[in-house]
Amino acid sequence: MLFKYQAPAGYKATSIEIGGQTFEVSNGLITTDTDIIHMLKPLGFERFIEQSETKRPTSKATAE
Repeated sequence: MLFKYQAPAGYKATSIEIGGQTFEVSNGLITTDTDIIHMLKPLGFERFIEQSETKRPTSKATAE
């Protein structure tokens, strides 16, 4: 399972080293197969949640 983390706004580094392992930051995202949110949270990172591009408004049928 892949985990994705969003860098905080204004984050400029292209990589980050945690526990002797280097993680690449690409387009403000870190992708890893290890859950490291507890190490990234103090640095301002959040879990990345992909938004569905095909959101449709729901409609209710109303009786007349």
